[in-house]
Amino acid sequence: MDPMAVDEMTETFGDAAHA
Repeated sequence: MDPMAVDEMTETFGDAAHA
């Protein structure tokens, strides 16, 4: 997977997890 894509998904999942 592309590092940028992984970073974007990680940021989204992380935000959802904290929410």
